[in-house]
Amino acid sequence: MSKLFLLFLVIPILAAFGIFIFRYRILFVIISILLAILTYIIFRNMRLVNKSIENIIKIIKAKYSLKKIDIGEFKQLTAYGIMTFNSEIYRIENLGILSILTSNLGFMQLFTLQIVSFEKDLPLLTLDIMYIFNKRVFLIEIYDLMIDKTNSEYKSFLQKVENIKSNYSNFTNFEIKKSWHLEYLSKLVNKKYGTKDEQIFIDLLNQITNIFIEYSNTTKKIKNVDKKISLVEDFGNELMDKGGVSTDMFKRLFGVEKTRKYLGNVLFGYYTFKEIVGLK
Repeated sequence: MSKLFLLFLVIPILAAFGIFIFRYRILFVIISILLAILTYIIFRNMRLVNKSIENIIKIIKAKYSLKKIDIGEFKQLTAYGIMTFNSEIYRIENLGILSILTSNLGFMQLFTLQIVSFEKDLPLLTLDIMYIFNKRVFLIEIYDLMIDKTNSEYKSFLQKVENIKSNYSNFTNFEIKKSWHLEYLSKLVNKKYGTKDEQIFIDLLNQITNIFIEYSNTTKKIKNVDKKISLVEDFGNELMDKGGVSTDMFKRLFGVEKTRKYLGNVLFGYYTFKEIVGLK
């Protein structure tokens, strides 16, 4: 194909594109501005996600050593070519597993962080924040997946959480739909807020993480680790069988078996932890 022919082919295309831009220049400018605003919001929200995770890891590292674990294919899961879920897990020495899930879905950024205690009889701590443009949904869930739910140290910890939660009563609660797993939920902090209250909720996240780590640090290790693992694994299996919002979404996107492996290898980490300690 000669250069002259290419020139005659390209010039009309560029001319047509120029006429289109000129005719619809106002629309083009509006779309460009909206895309620039969206890009800024996504960048800002992901920066907040990373900052929150860094803060939590710093708090944990003050009392425990962390070792990152290779999770292979689960490090990044992609659906439909645009929905990407990034995961990391760490071995918390003398405690259990830290799992982190982050996602940037364009209109929404989110992270879920779980501290899963296998070597100490502690509750499951789940920390979630969803960033939807300039709106936020904040969730802290404490599940009593414990051998002894009646000990005074646990009750004291829950009271501390309740005392902190009471300072945020002026914020609107995020509605939680009734579900089977609520029978395990001993404490819930569920709030909605906006960008002007960003630092307030970063501080809240740090406070709850701090008192949990302090509580864990004064709790003795247990001998029957296998029983504690079974409690968490049974909860994961119930999620698979009875369903949950995130679990059901993963099953639709990645299939039942891959979701089952994800829960066991990453999110709750019971398969991974059993491998670490040499249990089948």
